Amino acid sequence: MWKCVCDCGNIAHVRIGNLKTNTKSCGCIRNTQQGLTQHHPFYRRWWNMIQRCHNPKDKDYRNYGERGIYVCERWRKSLKDFLDDVGESYFEGATLDRIDNERGYSPDNVRWATARMQGNNHRGNIKITLNGTTLTASEWSRKLGLPRYCVGRRIQGGWSIEETITTPLVERAARRYGRPSNWPVLT
Repeated sequence: MWKCVCDCGNIAHVRIGNLKTNTKSCGCIRNTQQGLTQHHPFYRRWWNMIQRCHNPKDKDYRNYGERGIYVCERWRKSLKDFLDDVGESYFEGATLDRIDNERGYSPDNVRWATARMQGNNHRGNIKITLNGTTLTASEWSRKLGLPRYCVGRRIQGGWSIEETITTPLVERAARRYGRPSNWPVLT
């Protein structure tokens, strides 16, 4: 097997006997023959996914390909296969999100997500579990009606998880940021 770079920039593994006779592209020609050209609405998303995972010259390669994040072979070879697997679940404004950020792009590990969902699935998030519920610091803040960064700052400041989640804002902070009406005021 030879590791080859297609004219489109994608990497393909080709048997030595097919180098001169049968292999014309990584699969991008087949996409064009299926009518799925670069003018298709999902083409750019598909193309960028492949580039950041398999093209060392891509600006985002260090966060994807260099970390071992890959696009499954079925999708690398065919935009049509990618669309068959995830196209139906798309909704307006959605972005492609990996459910497990340590795994690659494949049918069992992607979903269309809102910007908020994708932000909560970022690998740099602080995740907090209390009483069997795991949420990001941002989600806990939203759920508790606290200012956006309050929970994360408490954790980074050395507060225990229970203290972080159960302690209401003190009056000074409540005046500054606002406080849910059902929380008592501490002085």
